[in-house]
Amino acid sequence: MAKFLSANPTDDPVETPEDPNDPIPRETKWTNQVTINHAVLNVTAIFRVNNSAHPPSVTGRELFVTGFKYGINNGVLKLTLKKEVHMDRNITIPPIARGCRVNKELPTPDEYLCRESNVQFNEWNEHLPFQHGDIVTFTLQIKNGGYLFYIDRDAYPDNPDSAPRIREDFYGRTVSRDFVVQWDLVPPYHQCVENDGLKCATSPVFTQEVTNKGRCVAAAVIIQSHICNLYFSSALTQLIYIGFSSRTSAWFELWIFAVEQKPRKSGTVKKGRNEK
Repeated sequence: MAKFLSANPTDDPVETPEDPNDPIPRETKWTNQVTINHAVLNVTAIFRVNNSAHPPSVTGRELFVTGFKYGINNGVLKLTLKKEVHMDRNITIPPIARGCRVNKELPTPDEYLCRESNVQFNEWNEHLPFQHGDIVTFTLQIKNGGYLFYIDRDAYPDNPDSAPRIREDFYGRTVSRDFVVQWDLVPPYHQCVENDGLKCATSPVFTQEVTNKGRCVAAAVIIQSHICNLYFSSALTQLIYIGFSSRTSAWFELWIFAVEQKPRKSGTVKKGRNEK
């Protein structure tokens, strides 16, 4: 997991999912916090095998493999910054990379804890603060592997104990996960309001009547973005959810609430004492 923080401890952090094995595609995390300047990176990897290997023969009399060890060999945590310099062109800034430092002999078949508690973005100083459209990708890479020792039993048929142990390294596999954080500094907008202001006569959304009893229905709209929230208070009778993106590629949530309008009561008005 990566947690992006600013120098102000009261600012909310931007966090990637806790479980890196969540199914893809993984959701982009959006933020408008331009003062973010460091990150906490924390990964726990576990090495698992379906079947246990047969024990080696230490003396070499039963088997030619006299020893082996396998598990997680190493890990790397990396942050990559991509900046938008034009509508159709981006540049990638050299990444900030940290090799995992663990207090155990490698490779290890046990838990592999990789943690960097304070990764400062000093290497990106000339590109900070963050601008609209900036993208930071947090990449974790964990590699497994190992080795074995064997003897040439044909060369030492009578006394394998004295045979030299020959080492062979395993070719491991690297597992990678990417998580994206993107900056969106443009507030949500309605094109008609942006162009015509208070003279705008076009609703941001239109819905047909959704009741089947001929009752009057009005539509109240909530536009919820990464930046701000606009709320309308109403009694709800039906809920419809629609997802769409703005010109800034930011995702919005559009909630349409069908509100029942109660008809006014009809009746006669009593005349006052002085009225004829």
